[in-house]
Amino acid sequence: KIDYKKEVLKPADILQFSNVKFMFPNRSMSFPKHTAIISKAEGGKILIYQQNFNNKRYVDTLTIELANIKGGKLEVYRPKGKQI
Repeated sequence: KIDYKKEVLKPADILQFSNVKFMFPNRSMSFPKHTAIISKAEGGKILIYQQNFNNKRYVDTLTIELANIKGGKLEVYRPKGKQI
């Protein structure tokens, strides 16, 4: 588990959303319980791979900005390779 407020996010990091709400100027979006994988991270903008969101039963991408989180809990996990 890593602290996304202190560490740079990287591709393959796993995001676990719990009741996370994003607020935008003209809309909002929420992730009650959701998991996604980072494809690309540049500053606060993150391109994620996800599925089973918004009635899409296939893998899709979405760009999010962490600064737009206004509630809930986001946990980030970084996969580690097997030590040889």
